[in-house]
Amino acid sequence: MKLTDIVLVLSVGSHESSAFFVDAKGQILGMGTQSFMCKKYMDKGVEIDPLELIYSLRSAVSQLYRKKHGRVVAIALYTVTQPSCVIWDKETGLPLTPVVRSEGMSFSHILKSFGKGYKHAFYGGIESWVVYHLTGRQVHLTDHTHASLTECLDLNTGYWNASAVTNLDIDLADLPQPCESGALFGQTKGFVPLADGIPILAILTETHAKSIGFGCTHFGDSYFTYGALGQLYLNVGAQLKVFLKGKATLFQTYGESGTASFRYGIDLAVPLPYEALKWVSPTLFDDPQSVQMQALSVLHSGGLKLKMKEKKVALIGLDAGVESSHMVRAFYEGVAYQVKDSITALEEVTGVFFKEICVDGPLSTHDYLMQMQADVLQIGVVRYHYPYMAVLGATLLAGIKCGVLQSKTDIAKCRKINKQFLPSMDPISSLALYNEWRAS
Repeated sequence: MKLTDIVLVLSVGSHESSAFFVDAKGQILGMGTQSFMCKKYMDKGVEIDPLELIYSLRSAVSQLYRKKHGRVVAIALYTVTQPSCVIWDKETGLPLTPVVRSEGMSFSHILKSFGKGYKHAFYGGIESWVVYHLTGRQVHLTDHTHASLTECLDLNTGYWNASAVTNLDIDLADLPQPCESGALFGQTKGFVPLADGIPILAILTETHAKSIGFGCTHFGDSYFTYGALGQLYLNVGAQLKVFLKGKATLFQTYGESGTASFRYGIDLAVPLPYEALKWVSPTLFDDPQSVQMQALSVLHSGGLKLKMKEKKVALIGLDAGVESSHMVRAFYEGVAYQVKDSITALEEVTGVFFKEICVDGPLSTHDYLMQMQADVLQIGVVRYHYPYMAVLGATLLAGIKCGVLQSKTDIAKCRKINKQFLPSMDPISSLALYNEWRAS
């Protein structure tokens, strides 16, 4: 019996490591997960034991291999899109610091918090630490998207900025070499249960992986993830404008042949008012249909407005006449308008106007919200079948590079639209309702 060629996708998230077997059709054949402990680091960071992180990844892979589904021909790795840093000894390979990851601390701030005096050491992020172990402690590399998060990468050249690195009191040779995301990052060695010699063909941030999964490869392409902390992404093209420096990340798009083209992207974290509905509708994500029926049972939100102010939910207009159905409707409106606020701000900064937006995340399964979002934005909203868009993106890139995926037809089979929502409200009414919400 001939074994199916499959891609092994590894993921390091905020609190767990995951591993996926994915075939040439994009179908997930198996999944393994293992959590790791996170501790608070200073005010804005998270601290992780570097060896526990590697153990969690090895455990997730081991879960898959208990029921192997094919022949692994390539490995892809993606991690959460946040600056991270760890320092380890060049000779022993043992960590000298914890892994620290933070949305609120830059790479340089994390380094400064570690102090000085690390000699004969390698520096890197989570991705570099993982690749170092996958390759039997032989490879010290990163990709451009992760390197962009350090703010030490020259976005015009794709190489480290020598002056920025010198200011950190680090030798360039101690940093991982930046490569395109679809490069060969070495081969596996001694990482049980993986066989030796499997090529690592893709390293990406979660943001970059999703952009490939959604097909956001052209100027103006965008997506939004509806999570507790929403994520808005916009492809701003092949030219880095001066006013976008410090805001954009460098990434690549790939054609059928696997040839890379440099592009720049911007992503924003968008706080959404999830906490407000926990006590009203605990089944918000478990049973979208019943929650949507609550919103449809009322004609308006009863004057209630939900807005995010300084990362906290503000309930405006709450009185004795407000029922749970009004709260649910106000929640949907709050989410849709919060996304509108962020898109408007990004359009003003970049001069790029959104023409359509792809969506994923728990709330993207709520048709009521997706139609409302299309009406609010006055553009099309596209939802795909695939449940893990970052996994799909990582698979597509590694699959193109190793030959498992060979044509646009192969890619199109993996990327199928579930439903497209078009505006059903006239622009004038839509803008009037948005201005009323903003004025509250």
